[in-house]
Amino acid sequence: MIKSIFKLLSFTLVMIGFSLLGFAVTLKSTPDDGIIHAPQDVGESAGDDDANDDKEGLPLKPERKIEFETDEGTWLALDVSPDGENITFLSDKSGADNVYVVGLYGESPRKLSDLKYSELLSPEWPADSQYIYVSQNKSGIGSMGLWMYHKNGGKGLEVIKVKEKLDTPRNRENNIMGVSASKDGRYIYYAKKQGGFSYNMTRFSWTIVRHDLMEGTTNTIITAQGGAIKPEISPDGSMLVYDTRHETETGLRVRDLSTGEDRWLAYPVTHNVQESLATRDLLPRQREMPPLWFHNQGPNGE
Repeated sequence: MIKSIFKLLSFTLVMIGFSLLGFAVTLKSTPDDGIIHAPQDVGESAGDDDANDDKEGLPLKPERKIEFETDEGTWLALDVSPDGENITFLSDKSGADNVYVVGLYGESPRKLSDLKYSELLSPEWPADSQYIYVSQNKSGIGSMGLWMYHKNGGKGLEVIKVKEKLDTPRNRENNIMGVSASKDGRYIYYAKKQGGFSYNMTRFSWTIVRHDLMEGTTNTIITAQGGAIKPEISPDGSMLVYDTRHETETGLRVRDLSTGEDRWLAYPVTHNVQESLATRDLLPRQREMPPLWFHNQGPNGE
């Protein structure tokens, strides 16, 4: 019995000795930074670590440099003033979307709005080149109201409110996108629906609305089964181009506002995004394509 106890005690002392030896080796390899580091594997060194780091993870150095030039863009949130002096554009450089203005050749850039939590889209100059219309949501998510900012800055003016009443439910809020101003400055045209977005839509509820800035009245002038969005009024105010869906494609139609005649202008075009949040608008702007006013191509070539 005594021999068994002695053997067990001897074995325990031997194990304690090995543990102390290993701990001593670890301390010996510890740098003078006051921190006990994990021991390295045999044959491993700091140089090996650097080599492994170069092989693993994302590359931190460019492999090659690519340069190119382009004179075309799409889904651009900018507009050139009718007097040809300024460009307005949207940027989240400050951490939230804001309205900016810069001279035609890049001079005197300035921020007009001072929003902290916002989403903006569809900037548009009216004919006088003094103000900028923009769809705006101050909270950064949800329905968009219509605002205007002076080219020299200021707090802005809410033209069309998101909530017509304080207790307006969320699914009845105004959602305004894609403004086009008449040349005489009296009317603005825009796409409107009530409530937010939804997927798997079979009928699109966007309509084209005309707002009389002098009278303060609003009228829905175009509805369509495929939705009616992105209005663009002609320079003489007699024709209006808008976007709609037909079957699985997107197309442009033109409406004669005096007679009500409505025909295809171009089909298909860039697919609109009526089923999404449309954070960059429902469709790219069409103003920079004046030949569309003379083109007439429907889904079946008519």
